[in-house]
Amino acid sequence: MGPDDITRLQPIGDASGQVRRLAILAREMTVQKHTEARLREKMNSLAFVFDYTSDMQGLLRVEPEDRLVCVAANRAFLEVLRDAEGRPRRMLGAITDITDQKRTEEQLRTSVQEKEVLLREIHHRVKNNLQIVSSLLYLQSRKTDNAQVHIMLQESRDRIRAMSLIHQKLYQSADFARIQFAGYAGELTREILRSHGVAQAKVAIEIEGNGLMLSLNHAVLCGLILSEVVTNSLKYAFPNNRRGTIRIALRQEAAGWCQLIISDTGVGLPVDFSTRRQSSLGVTLIERLVGQMQGKLERESSSAGTCYRISFPQPRILEDDAG
Repeated sequence: MGPDDITRLQPIGDASGQVRRLAILAREMTVQKHTEARLREKMNSLAFVFDYTSDMQGLLRVEPEDRLVCVAANRAFLEVLRDAEGRPRRMLGAITDITDQKRTEEQLRTSVQEKEVLLREIHHRVKNNLQIVSSLLYLQSRKTDNAQVHIMLQESRDRIRAMSLIHQKLYQSADFARIQFAGYAGELTREILRSHGVAQAKVAIEIEGNGLMLSLNHAVLCGLILSEVVTNSLKYAFPNNRRGTIRIALRQEAAGWCQLIISDTGVGLPVDFSTRRQSSLGVTLIERLVGQMQGKLERESSSAGTCYRISFPQPRILEDDAG
């Protein structure tokens, strides 16, 4: 046993009170005593330092040329030191210079802003280039007397408009990855009506899906499908100045699927439409665009109108934060 160890003796007596045995309890204290000694030594060293260190007062200024003068660029940690009676005597603090971190954060913010400006400019230029192509097709259509060629050029302009409008929406938006469907669909449909010389008083447009956002890729595909279906409605659904309505809805279904529904209240598709579809570029485009989305296409037509239902997986469809 060492000199710092604790030993206790406990006598054990019999029924008459005579001591018959002696219980010995020993506790080895060497490690604890050494730890306490080291702790006292450190506390004495700190006390010596504090006693000979002047109290900090006034204003602390950090102004080397390679450092920033900014309160936010310093992170401080303070701990109150108390005496044996629990009274606060001093404060122990540590200050970490995070100027480099702040400078890096500012550089990253600047880089993000520059990339946003660049993306906005790219979308703007793409939209302008598509408009130039559309204008060239318009000029070409004025040079032909062939009605079929004129229709084909007009339909090509509608398809270009569907893509151009997406880039216009994106460069006007703060979100370059998503587009609000309802606003885009409404503007695109109105443009198609105008280009075909159809007044909105004759064909009304109803849109459901306000607040739902589509990714850029899906917006392009859905926009092209919408252009083809609306064009078909204007061709076949409302003959002889018949009035009617085109309804467009985007709905979020279960298990990450969405459904785009485009319907009209017209007279339905022609009886020979199934035969025509074999040579129809528009129908071929719809089927291929749905295939690109790994979706499913359903079409119903009767004397009460025509309805297209396109179901496709779109797990990232979201509600607009502002909606």
